[in-house]
Amino acid sequence: MIEELLLEIFKVRNILNLVFVLVTVATVVALILVFNLSLRLRQREMETNFKLGCCRTMIVRLIAAEVATILVISLGCSLVITAGTSVFKDRITQTVLS
Repeated sequence: MIEELLLEIFKVRNILNLVFVLVTVATVVALILVFNLSLRLRQREMETNFKLGCCRTMIVRLIAAEVATILVISLGCSLVITAGTSVFKDRITQTVLS
């Protein structure tokens, strides 16, 4: 009886791990797509910067700074959400289970 229950728990854990991997892959693909489309839309802006005298390395630095800013803000948001969840985890659990 206990062994069967443990087998079911491990099956559920494996399924959840697979779902986590799939969601992670989908998120990474979506981020790559968004950044790629953003660069395509801003191609004329980059050409204008180049015509104004910016070297290609400066344009790459600008893009890298923008990506780094987005990543830092995203990390901050995820840390705030994680902290909030851990502070209110008991209340959240009681609300979900009741």
